[in-house]
Amino acid sequence: MTLDYTTLENAITRLEEGLKTYEKYKEDEELKETVRDSLVKRFEFTFEHALKMLARTLKEQGFDDLEPRKKLLRLARDEELIKSFEKWNGYTKKRNITSHEYDEDFVASGDFVELVREFYDEVQILLKNMKEIEL
Repeated sequence: MTLDYTTLENAITRLEEGLKTYEKYKEDEELKETVRDSLVKRFEFTFEHALKMLARTLKEQGFDDLEPRKKLLRLARDEELIKSFEKWNGYTKKRNITSHEYDEDFVASGDFVELVREFYDEVQILLKNMKEIEL
């Protein structure tokens, strides 16, 4: 069965648009916060879709018992779908900070935008690697 990665591809595109929009308006104090909040949601959305598609891809390859997330990420690393368990586990932690705690200081820092840029690159690699399995 071939998996449909369209939803993840769309999420990645929206994340890219969010990054470009942030760059465009990062000096505009009135819009910067709103654009940044949009980037938070796009990061969360893309991250969640990436993990769902990762789990589906691995299930299609015959792997079961993919919970908890750490187990899923270790298997993804072992199967060379992601480069670094540590990075992806870090994205999990940051996603929890942005989603559940909404740490305003972290989100307002340049560190958050850098994290999203890094994640954007990593999630594209993941998508490419998952698609290659399907070939």
